[in-house]
Amino acid sequence: MSKKTASPFAHARKFVLPACVHTAGAVWSPDGSHRYALWRVWGNPHRGSLLCVIAMNPSSADEWYDDATVQRATGMAMRKGYDGILVLNVWSIRGSRPAEALYGPWEPNGPDNDAWLRFFAERGLLLLPDGLEAFIGCFVLACGNRGSKDGRAVYVANMLAEHRDVYCFGTTKRGLPRHPGRLAYATPLILYQPATIL
Repeated sequence: MSKKTASPFAHARKFVLPACVHTAGAVWSPDGSHRYALWRVWGNPHRGSLLCVIAMNPSSADEWYDDATVQRATGMAMRKGYDGILVLNVWSIRGSRPAEALYGPWEPNGPDNDAWLRFFAERGLLLLPDGLEAFIGCFVLACGNRGSKDGRAVYVANMLAEHRDVYCFGTTKRGLPRHPGRLAYATPLILYQPATIL
């Protein structure tokens, strides 16, 4: 799906995609204010697999550019031997300033976000432009402490856990899955237990 008009509060710096990425895409709401899915493929996913990272909310990344979070998550996926990355979000509203994006006068979760989260969890596959399917090898919840707003982290973790094992890059002091933004590329994955979220 092509990108529509960007949200007025998507302020974050953009980065050129790594040269090794040969397939990139995204799914947007009709007005471009919500991003439901984003992917980068650099290897051969027909023989390997993708890492799915469910972060907090989308920033400025799109089909052509990365933002800091996607850049970091891509580096982590590469070092773990994956052939690509699928980025989903607990909140679908696009904005680089969480205080604006999550607490403004708009709805931070688009009408189709949960359907897309459930779709990928149930199928475990991403359909690529060549018509072939890429297997999603691991689902990683990585929303940080702001995922506690309205119980979204709990809700999404349990939704995913109905179909897949859920992993994380470790947890915060509040028991929420750590956001990848400031983590080392080699941060290991551990199994996440939704029932322990506070």
